[in-house]
Amino acid sequence: MKKSIYDRSYRVLTDWLRQERQASKITMRDMSEVLGVPHTWISKVETGERRLDVLEYARFCKAAKLDALVGLKLVVDSLEKE
Repeated sequence: MKKSIYDRSYRVLTDWLRQERQASKITMRDMSEVLGVPHTWISKVETGERRLDVLEYARFCKAAKLDALVGLKLVVDSLEKE
């Protein structure tokens, strides 16, 4: 099994996070202030350079006002296509 940051299904998740954040007109700086992290952390998450653990994912979704279950469903659906 390869590391999750290199997995296509993880890319589906990070792409979704970025697209939804941008669609909501929330900047990386806005997200970083809410989460208490540098704005570069947001960029690294969204580009797949940094992996999210489940708690970070939940906090990211909460900060962006996203339904975390929607993102997880995308991952599960992507895994089923493998």
